[in-house]
Amino acid sequence: MVGMTLQHLVLQKLHEQPQTGYSLRKEMGQSTGQQPSFGSIYPILERLAAEGMVSVKEDGRKKVYSITIKGRAAVTGVKQQQEQMFEQLITHSRMFCAVTGNNPAPMVTMLERLKKGEDPLRGISANAIRLRDLIFTLSQQGKISRNQKEINRALEDAIKRLEQLK
Repeated sequence: MVGMTLQHLVLQKLHEQPQTGYSLRKEMGQSTGQQPSFGSIYPILERLAAEGMVSVKEDGRKKVYSITIKGRAAVTGVKQQQEQMFEQLITHSRMFCAVTGNNPAPMVTMLERLKKGEDPLRGISANAIRLRDLIFTLSQQGKISRNQKEINRALEDAIKRLEQLK
């Protein structure tokens, strides 16, 4: 998570409810599979407070951050951008599937649900992200071709177990 993306995520989480920096970090780790550092969270919260997008209230030793009207307006702008992005992703997914001969329905359905604010992978997002990142890392390290049989066997085993849930 980098810069503006993390800032938008912080604003979205605060739009849902006031939180401490610690609870924001923990919740982001659960929802994205990547826990931002405190060195990332607190400077963003300080900048958002300085810009008038969040307010800070002392609660004992804790600081509780809440979104302001200005912050809510920023979230609305980001949501509009996200809707446009999802429309583009849906269009590009359909075109990509047409070119590759794949069925676009699963990807399009997933993107449409995400666009509506649903999280179709809630509860398994972190592990799905870990699997994706691991596959990308193995590819970057040139280990996929050397371990292709073992990787396919592990994926086939996982697919069989998941298919039993149907």
